[in-house]
Amino acid sequence: SMFYQTPTYLALKELKILNPNQEMVDSVIASYDGMKYFKLSVTNSKGLNPLESNIKSVSDFNTMVSYYSFKINENISLVSSNKDTLGCGFSHFVRDFKVDPSLNVVFGIVDDGQDDFTVIYDEPFEGIGLVKFNFSKGKRKPCKLIL
Repeated sequence: SMFYQTPTYLALKELKILNPNQEMVDSVIASYDGMKYFKLSVTNSKGLNPLESNIKSVSDFNTMVSYYSFKINENISLVSSNKDTLGCGFSHFVRDFKVDPSLNVVFGIVDDGQDDFTVIYDEPFEGIGLVKFNFSKGKRKPCKLIL
């Protein structure tokens, strides 16, 4: 699945307090300005982390870890409603060592101010190819990606 993480969501998550005042929230939101943030969670058709289920050798494992750690940002882009294409600004492979059954990557793309956009992920391991996640203002629900 892909989850669009708004600056407000990220601020509340970062503050970790039950009833923050608006000034606290606004100060943290300001630190997230200029980017759109996402979380990509990948599972296979059995609901398992691909690193734990699709591996045939140590070399395959190392290749996948290297890809998700250092190269996934090359396969992620955003196409805005005005047809501008923006590359991934940063990515971080979240290693949670079997705490979560998904493989998780958080990433950010420069915010061009458009409310409607498509995030494109070119999946390299399962032969799926291009996967498009459409987001529009008011209709931002997690999108599913099952390998």
